[in-house]
Amino acid sequence: MNLDRPVPPIVTHEIQLWTLNLVHKVEALPGLRSVLSVDEQTRANRFHRPVDRQYFMIVHALTRLVLAAHLKTRPQDLVFQIGPFGKPRVWGSGLEFNLSRSRGFALLAVAWDRQVGVDLEFVQCLPELDLIAAQRFSEDERRELSAAGEQRRDLFFTFWTRHEALLKACGMGLSHHKVCQAGTWSYRNMDVIKGYSAAVAAQGSDWFVTLQNG
Repeated sequence: MNLDRPVPPIVTHEIQLWTLNLVHKVEALPGLRSVLSVDEQTRANRFHRPVDRQYFMIVHALTRLVLAAHLKTRPQDLVFQIGPFGKPRVWGSGLEFNLSRSRGFALLAVAWDRQVGVDLEFVQCLPELDLIAAQRFSEDERRELSAAGEQRRDLFFTFWTRHEALLKACGMGLSHHKVCQAGTWSYRNMDVIKGYSAAVAAQGSDWFVTLQNG
């Protein structure tokens, strides 16, 4: 099973951001399933809804295909190690990646020797928006959110994806949020899918993003 397009090499300071349309890959699932590990297939079977099982297998198979292309190996031969807060890495490699899925789409960020994080969220009404903002956002962010008017919901998700991408880049849990902010990290919001909010975060600030479709 191959991707729809060749995987270009990653150049210095580049972060590749892959947009994965999972809905369009459902028919390819039988071929994609063959590259998954036994553990990944077991985890997929824990989902109650068939669509969630399908999307899980598709996104993890596509991730393996992209990473394997960069490492010039077979996707089924990749071995992952899991960090203390659940962030996976490719065993014995300087290739860093992070994954986020929302509904029928996923984003995959990939870079060499640079920790990365990505978050994708479907923009929707949230009754608990104020409570989340009070718990997670800075005073400046809350002030800006209060003055946003009709753009309030969109701005909330802009802030939220930044925070999540940063935490995922650090590879830490929610309790380490301030530690991540104080470190040498930067983030950028990305407009990649209509109706969704997204952000990428990484070590340093000397990086740029190229958009890819898988």
